[in-house]
Amino acid sequence: MYKIIITKNSLNLKRASLLYWFPKTRYLSVPQPKTYICRISKKDIEYALATENNAFVNRLKKCANLLGYPLFMKTDYTSNKYDWLNCPYVTNEVTLIRNLRNIIKYSKRFIEYPINAIILREMLK
Repeated sequence: MYKIIITKNSLNLKRASLLYWFPKTRYLSVPQPKTYICRISKKDIEYALATENNAFVNRLKKCANLLGYPLFMKTDYTSNKYDWLNCPYVTNEVTLIRNLRNIIKYSKRFIEYPINAIILREMLK
């Protein structure tokens, strides 16, 4: 039996990002959830971890309100879907902030992928 090891260097990171593939698929004639892409800077990431009242978090709240709750949240690379209630599944504004912080912490701690955007998607039924 062979063991396959995938490292950061063996992946084409650019193509793994939703920012790369979503524009190529969004106009296909298949059902897709409504999607809001909120670009995030390193400074915004640090502010989001430190306080609830900053420009990025306020923009994210506006997008979430337009989309409606519940919603699915992820970075452009990961969602930590295995911690469903504390990361990607957002039921209201309070869980939006908490889960945003959890996804950022998860991405920074366990995943070596950069965080270029926070993605909000309509919850599929």
